Amino acid sequence: TEVHSCEFEYKRKPLYNPNDPYYNNQWFLPAINSDDAWNLWTNNGNTPGDRQVILASVDTGVNWTHSDIRNNLWENLGEDADGDGRTIEGSGNNWYLDPGDLNGIDDDDWDNNSLTYIDDLIGWDPAGLGGLDDNNPDPPNGGGRNHGTHVAGLLAASTDNSNGIASTAFNCSIMSVKVSDENQTNDIYITDGFDGILYAAKAGFYSEGFTVINNSWGGGGYSIYENSVINTCVQEYNSIIVCAGGNGSDTGWGEAYEIQYPSGYDGVIAVCPLGSNNSWNHWGTYHETIDLASPGENIRSCTNAPSSYSSWDGSSMASPVAASVFGLLKSYNMDWTNDMIQTMVLATADPVIYNVNSENYLDGMLGKGRVDAYKAIITPLFPKIGYAGEDI
Repeated sequence: TEVHSCEFEYKRKPLYNPNDPYYNNQWFLPAINSDDAWNLWTNNGNTPGDRQVILASVDTGVNWTHSDIRNNLWENLGEDADGDGRTIEGSGNNWYLDPGDLNGIDDDDWDNNSLTYIDDLIGWDPAGLGGLDDNNPDPPNGGGRNHGTHVAGLLAASTDNSNGIASTAFNCSIMSVKVSDENQTNDIYITDGFDGILYAAKAGFYSEGFTVINNSWGGGGYSIYENSVINTCVQEYNSIIVCAGGNGSDTGWGEAYEIQYPSGYDGVIAVCPLGSNNSWNHWGTYHETIDLASPGENIRSCTNAPSSYSSWDGSSMASPVAASVFGLLKSYNMDWTNDMIQTMVLATADPVIYNVNSENYLDGMLGKGRVDAYKAIITPLFPKIGYAGEDI
């Protein structure tokens, strides 16, 4: 018997796909290579993400009882007064704040003011009803109030749970911060956005040391006070703040070259929306202040009914799709700072968008490129300094 040659026979595995029924409707997850990134965990028998990584929906509120959200809900164990290891109770579709923790005391009191943030078991509502703070960030029913729940699902919906949708961050935590006054009718506005950003940064910092804060809202007009809040959250409380860059013209469905806020402030990551195949379909906002591009068309996520879903377009969707990547990268490198995470997501963004969308006026106006979850994780941390040699 002769042996002509031999070599190793390598094991081959199917690429990982979660069992969420709507995963096949979420074109944007493979488009940003989330499935490839998940393989870095699942090939070793682990679950992607980390519950210690918090992603905050600072928005119109989150229906935290939603079947695809409640299992990934951030529970503030600093307020776990009865010591049972949870701050929500329930089963099926019947969930509520843990009565044993509703003691009227600011148990964790990280701001040294016992009169603030009392019983903030899952987040906070600085807008409330008529501007009065309360501890339940659940949105009221009605038009326009699904927005924060849709954002939350994209940030960190429970994944591989045979239910609904998947999210890039997979197993990270969702903090709900409601910043829209319940008194509003017709057009719904963000009334307490920067109070909400500051709460999310501080609560996340004192809970787990880090928060990714998503803000899918904005408008015109620079404020030095608002920018100072951003700077405080980033520099003092180790936050990453991701913002929707804007939906183009306010007077019609068309692109616009303009700066919006908070996406235009120093210290934030501003995100513009793409369609499938990295297409810029001429309806969003483009500008030098945009940092990153991300899918923002036909984006399926949760809405307010207990197990409901809908597909929306908007930079409001592109922003949490990108923010979820920041959360997944942090969960892979728990010792990294916000600067490290931010550097790597931006540095590994795919500039192919400028080949696909070659109009000269877009050059440099759509950020570094399209967010790429897999490249962000597998690329070694840089910048690095190496010894290259001598020239005498």
